[in-house]
Amino acid sequence: MTSHIPATQKKQTAPASSRHAIQYSESVARSLFAYASTHPQFAAAFERYAMGITLPDRFPPLIEMDGSEALLLPRTAAGAWRRARWLVDRLGEGVLPGSAAATARLYAWLHTPPQERPKPAVVGIVGLAIPGPTLGRIRKRVRMAVIVRRDVAAHEPRAFFHAAVDASHGVMRDAIEMVGGFMKHVEPDVAEWFFQDRALCFYAADRTHMHRIIADLRAFGIPFCSVEHDNDPGVIALHPSIHEDAPMRYWRIEPLSMLPWERKMTRTVRAL
Repeated sequence: MTSHIPATQKKQTAPASSRHAIQYSESVARSLFAYASTHPQFAAAFERYAMGITLPDRFPPLIEMDGSEALLLPRTAAGAWRRARWLVDRLGEGVLPGSAAATARLYAWLHTPPQERPKPAVVGIVGLAIPGPTLGRIRKRVRMAVIVRRDVAAHEPRAFFHAAVDASHGVMRDAIEMVGGFMKHVEPDVAEWFFQDRALCFYAADRTHMHRIIADLRAFGIPFCSVEHDNDPGVIALHPSIHEDAPMRYWRIEPLSMLPWERKMTRTVRAL
């Protein structure tokens, strides 16, 4: 069974043809707009930090919220603030995919009265933030979600052990490439996952769901890495910025209990 899963990763971030595709920096910006709509203290700090940006050549309308922003919704107020600073700094360098469009949308958001800004269609996942002196200080472990096709997961977990490990590191490699190879410029959630315990969490999905998940990731420009099995996606490693509860809430798939194999995979990922 193991030999039937290729040990190669396929970087799949091209736009899906079935819907209007956006790029990653635009999706990140939209997640921050969604978070700001329910966290006024963060919104005010975000506005102050981003106010110096200049309008690029084109000025597109704001992206309408459709619920997909829940995939990247920050886990905490502190995480939202780190991501906001990272996005503004990287947009200033113009290195991210979709930088010009994201900069224009951020400019439009900054210059739109709060009551007229688009609201999330479905928040889905609420970032943890407690008002008062603790705001911004709560830390939550960053985990990378790995989705395994049900028929693959039904066999001995050894079958996709190396595929899951390799896919998780493929996501990391792509994240470094996205910022020109400078590790100090990688997204905060990626850096936190890599430099801490590199925790993984697993979900199971059927063949149809696997294709839908990849189509959504492509459409939103969110980096991921997949490994095929029998000419279809067998394992998908998601970007650490995707909320670990998103697979359940957004795609309606269930956690996969790996028992001792999950712990072994996490130990292996940490060691690489």
